Amino acid sequence: SPDLQPIISATARLLEAAGVKYGVPETESCWGEALVHGGGLMEDWPFWKLERIEELDTSLGGDRSRTILTVCPHCKDSIGTQYADAGHAFTAVRSHVDYLAELVREGRLSVEKKTEDMAVHHPCKIIHNDETNYLDELLEASGVNAFTAGKSPNIPSCCGGGGGGFLWDSPAKVNRNRWDDLAATGQTKAVTACPGCRRMLDVAKSEDAEVTDIANVLYERVHAARAAKAAAKAAAEAKSSEETAPQT
Repeated sequence: SPDLQPIISATARLLEAAGVKYGVPETESCWGEALVHGGGLMEDWPFWKLERIEELDTSLGGDRSRTILTVCPHCKDSIGTQYADAGHAFTAVRSHVDYLAELVREGRLSVEKKTEDMAVHHPCKIIHNDETNYLDELLEASGVNAFTAGKSPNIPSCCGGGGGGFLWDSPAKVNRNRWDDLAATGQTKAVTACPGCRRMLDVAKSEDAEVTDIANVLYERVHAARAAKAAAKAAAEAKSSEETAPQT
C-alpha cells in the first residue's frame, strides 16, 4: 500500500540503525480486522483466517513465540487477540510504538531532539491497548511539543476508520470532524501512530497541512543524530591528520 510505504521504510531503517535483525513475509496480506468489520469477510472469515495463520507459521518457522512487529495496531489486535481466541496464539505481537520506545529507552537509538509543534492524534487501538504512554514517550524523545485535541487520549476520538472505514479514501463526517479538532489546536502538522488514522486524516486535512507517523518523526531525528556523529568524526580525523602531517 502506498500509504504504508513511508511508515514501513522509516521503521525498517530504525531497526537497522539499532542493529535489529528482521525479516518480512514473502507476500503482503491484510490480517483481517478491517475486512471483517467492514462486512467483506463475514462468511469466509474462519477459512480466510486459517490461511493467514498458515502464512505466519511459515514465516516464523512454526515458532509462535518469536516477535511479530507491526506498524498497525489493528493488525496487532487481529493477530494477538482474534487469532488467539480461535486457538492460535502468537505470544509476542508488538506494535511499532512499543518496540521503538524500548529501543530508545535502552539507548540503541540515538535521537537528536528537534523542537517542533504538532497536533497529536492518539489512535483508538493504541488507547485500547494501553500503549498511549509509548507514543507520548517517543514524542518527548523527539522533542515534539504535542497538542492534544478534544478529550483524547482520555476518551478516544475516532478518525473515521473504524469498522473498516479506512478502506475508503473519500472524506466523511467523522474524519472531517476529527481533523477540525486537530486544526483547532493551531497546528498545521499532525502526528499519529496508525496507518489507518494517517489515511483518514490525510484525506480530510487542509491543503497546507501535513499528517505523519511517529516512525517518520523519529527516523528524521535518528538520521540527524547519525549525520552529526559522522560529521564530528570526519572533522576530528581531519584535524588529527593536519596535526600529524610533516612540517615543511
